Amino acid sequence: MKVPHFVLAGAFASYAIADGGYAKDCQDMTIVQSDEIFSLKASCKVGNKSQCSVLDLWNCYETDDGILKPKDKGNQPRCKSCDLSGTMLECDCPSSHRGHYVKSSIDTNDLIVNDQGVLKCFNKSADNCAQKPSKSGCGNNRSLNPLGYILPF
Repeated sequence: MKVPHFVLAGAFASYAIADGGYAKDCQDMTIVQSDEIFSLKASCKVGNKSQCSVLDLWNCYETDDGILKPKDKGNQPRCKSCDLSGTMLECDCPSSHRGHYVKSSIDTNDLIVNDQGVLKCFNKSADNCAQKPSKSGCGNNRSLNPLGYILPF
């Protein structure tokens, strides 16, 4: 009798960890970089409209010896490049070997959700892009860098 209870508890634990699924309601997903911060930008449905948001990925992930892992308010790894293919995030991140980088990938759809048109991981919501839509439908000239560098969207 104890085995079915254990299996059921394990099923709920797996569901709690993998509660993502933004891809079904979002489009125009892309990576935006400002200095060493990589963010996910997407236009997501809210009702019959959509809105753009930008989520700092280091609020959702960290690296452990170069390997990307989900973590609330991650360690802001010094990855030198990140790309998005579908929902797969692939980054070159530093390993414990000085100067050596490891290519690591993780499916962002397993963690990140569309919360009322805004990307979200753990309890961290993304910032809205901007009021005025651009050609991609995701805002315009919103600064992601506190030093004042502007990245056009």
